[in-house]
Amino acid sequence: MILNKIYTHGFRNLLPAEICCGPRFNIFHGANGQGKTNLLEAVYLLGTLKSFRQARNRDLIRHADERALVKGEVERDGICREVVVELDYRLKNPHIDGKTVERMGDFFGHLNVVLFSPDDLLILKGQPDLRRRYLDRAVFSIDLSYLRIYHDYNRALKNRNALLKSGNTDSLDVWNQQIVITGIALTKRRAHYVAMLAPRVQSFYQNLAGNNEEVSLRYLSPLVDDTCRLKPDAPDVYMAVLARMLTEEMRRGTTLTGPHRDDLLFQLNGCDVKQFASQGQQRSLMLAMKMAEIAMAEEQFAAPPILLLDDLASELDRNRTANMLAYLQSRAIQVFITTTDPAAIPIAAGADVAAYRVEAGAIYQ
Repeated sequence: MILNKIYTHGFRNLLPAEICCGPRFNIFHGANGQGKTNLLEAVYLLGTLKSFRQARNRDLIRHADERALVKGEVERDGICREVVVELDYRLKNPHIDGKTVERMGDFFGHLNVVLFSPDDLLILKGQPDLRRRYLDRAVFSIDLSYLRIYHDYNRALKNRNALLKSGNTDSLDVWNQQIVITGIALTKRRAHYVAMLAPRVQSFYQNLAGNNEEVSLRYLSPLVDDTCRLKPDAPDVYMAVLARMLTEEMRRGTTLTGPHRDDLLFQLNGCDVKQFASQGQQRSLMLAMKMAEIAMAEEQFAAPPILLLDDLASELDRNRTANMLAYLQSRAIQVFITTTDPAAIPIAAGADVAAYRVEAGAIYQ
């Protein structure tokens, strides 16, 4: 999978431009605040219909404009497709090969992307909702049917919460059944993904860090055992927990158990990464997770996704950066890297590198 070209108009601070991308390493360099990360955000938008900075449409549109457009030419197995996202203040309108996408599920999968940015470290150090959000995005990246399961669960959760707030429990049994069915389906997909991810993260972490430290990942849910497998009696466990929590849930007006409350535990040599890992260890672990995501996506789609690395050199020391880039050079992966200093990106001589200077929203090759 290769992004051959990307065109932006009215997006963030970027001036209208069409960029011909290199098939391997694309390095965008310049001072801070010039628009380097905005370019990665445009690529990410083409793959996910979302901003990785949780921005509103209004924030993505250049000041004084009312609309923006991002267009890419994506090549896979020798076939090129045009992927377009038009934005106004309210909507994102996606198109494939000039045709409006009627169902969002038909848009995804044409351009698969994996992103590493400085904010990703909050997944390890921040609140559980950040880890759940990360996990949902990661599962969806290799299982497009996950989006329907996610929405089904959240619809059931919304209706059950409405009943709890109203104090009327006449139809609570109906929504308990729905939340158990959809919640178990969601939990099973998440836990299975974590079980597949964990050994790959371990391998990539040791390559990046250059040591034998042991990494482990666990999905924390009352429905899942320590090996990330759904418990055989999961439906009964779920119903029992809902019954036990009902009085407190009625008092608070919200559902207190389920996938929307689960968490992901990262450990290094048996210790919680959030509390005991150094900054260098946390950065290596986060990058190892991204590389594991790439490996799983490649296995699923028989083509590697595009890797976006935002401000890589500032997040890793020189040895870890060199280990990361050496691995990427050994794989047929298209990579987009932003940096303030291109000399800090040690790519071996002879590698296929396209370099671009970014200044005040203009991109020069």
